[in-house]
Amino acid sequence: MKLWYNIGEVITVKKFLTTLLSILIIISYVGALLMHLYTSWLCNLAFGTFWAVIAFLTPPISDLIMCGVVIQQNGIFNPFIIEWVVVILLYTVPMLVLEHGGAKQIVHKVTFCRRCGSQLDDDRKCTGCGKQYFNNFKSFRKGIKSKFNVLSILCIVIICILTATISVQNSQIVNGKEKIALLENNIEKSDTRIKKMNKEKSHSDAEIARLINQLSDLNKKSKFFDAFVGITTESGTKFHKYDCNLINSNGSIDYNGGINFASIKFLYSLGFEPCKRCYTDEEIALYDELFKDLNLYN
Repeated sequence: MKLWYNIGEVITVKKFLTTLLSILIIISYVGALLMHLYTSWLCNLAFGTFWAVIAFLTPPISDLIMCGVVIQQNGIFNPFIIEWVVVILLYTVPMLVLEHGGAKQIVHKVTFCRRCGSQLDDDRKCTGCGKQYFNNFKSFRKGIKSKFNVLSILCIVIICILTATISVQNSQIVNGKEKIALLENNIEKSDTRIKKMNKEKSHSDAEIARLINQLSDLNKKSKFFDAFVGITTESGTKFHKYDCNLINSNGSIDYNGGINFASIKFLYSLGFEPCKRCYTDEEIALYDELFKDLNLYN
């Protein structure tokens, strides 16, 4: 009687734990479905009906992408991500308990020998008569289920890692786009400044060309003035050029100091001679040849 009483008590505990964990797993399935519908609804709001249908038909991919987008926009601590974490925990924790927790140990405790009724140890060997039991097809099927659950947990972990990676990459892409937009804005401003500088350069080039032409005209006038006009003083007997230091010692000529201007031909006729500081020997020889006969005082 005691044996059957213990068997009934252990089986009751096993059924209670299994039922409780199964309910939690079912809740996680329902939560995952609701979250997936919420993801599709968000896609409908953001991208339209077509992408909402695509998101609904691709549950893992669309949920993963939406998690990355939400993390990039609102950070990792936001209601959408927290709800997904709760759903994952509601699935993962019961699976771990079922496969590696108390329920499995209770099942081992209620395994008894069919021959003598004694309890089996962890190696499925009877502690009473020593009969060895081997894994049957049911145990083999449980092993496959256990491996499947482990793979499911690994897939969930990988999805979480991929979600974090995609969110980081998405954040980097957004930052890169912002930097590109800033660079494009700077380039546009630089182009505007370059166009303005080119316009100013065109005006400056036109002004430089005008000044060069004016300088050329002034240079021609200066050469003509030096070649055909002389400057005399009241007490002097020689005529000079404008830049002679005898009359232009301070950088300018004092027009009130008895300075006179006349053509060299006329000055020759009045008896003036060229200044040897102003004129070269070749110029003096040329003037003598042209105007010597006009000297009224010779």
